[in-house]
Amino acid sequence: MYVKCGDVVKAKDVFDKLKKKDVPCWTSMIVEYPINGQAEEALRLFAALEEENKSCSHKGCFVVPNHVTFIGVLMACSHSGMLQEGKRYFRMMTEVFGIKPRLPHYGCMVDLFCRDVGCYKMHTWYLDLASIARNKLLELDQSLAGDDAVMSNIYAAKGMWA
Repeated sequence: MYVKCGDVVKAKDVFDKLKKKDVPCWTSMIVEYPINGQAEEALRLFAALEEENKSCSHKGCFVVPNHVTFIGVLMACSHSGMLQEGKRYFRMMTEVFGIKPRLPHYGCMVDLFCRDVGCYKMHTWYLDLASIARNKLLELDQSLAGDDAVMSNIYAAKGMWA
């Protein structure tokens, strides 16, 4: 509850005192850190989760991150402008944990690419990637079909008027 109210210090204090931390505990902290302007802390906490898993996997206490955990991680990468890390976590999510990307994951990746380069300085291959991401988003949610403002701005910035 503390984290939902923006008091991440108290939330982290409660989290640290927990004897057994399950996926919802880890995930709630990882997701809320970037929302509260502490993206780097979310990535540190995810790294701590990975370390804890390494040290206790033989004891049966392995905590498997879920799709929501990775929304927080990707959001943290986006808010921190960490493109390479975001791409690495996206691959980890799909290749290591077998999590199929969902709409929010693609949204985080589009946001990450835009923040990294700036939508107004995108290279041609970024335009291709943005178009692919948009098409994937439409496959997942047809209600987004009318919202082409971002793509229009990207093409306009490159002087590619329709």
